Amino acid sequence: MAKKVTPAPKLTIAAGTQTVFFSQAGHIGQNIMLAATNHGLSACPTAALGHSAIKRLLGLDRLTDAPIYALTISTPQTCPSSAGQAIN
Repeated sequence: MAKKVTPAPKLTIAAGTQTVFFSQAGHIGQNIMLAATNHGLSACPTAALGHSAIKRLLGLDRLTDAPIYALTISTPQTCPSSAGQAIN
């Protein structure tokens, strides 16, 4: 007797949920930026990503694996020549 194979579940995104999903990614990023600032670090968010390169670098092979948001976090550098000067 042949064993019945259950198909893999399908990813279904209802109308409007994609907006909520990306909004939540932004909220998480904002909390990470606040925490970084609290620890004396600087953070810069971006959604302009090289998706294929990131997926390859991180080994994201599944169709449902996709980078949607990125943050760079670093120690802020000060420029000695501009210390104390106004921006404008």
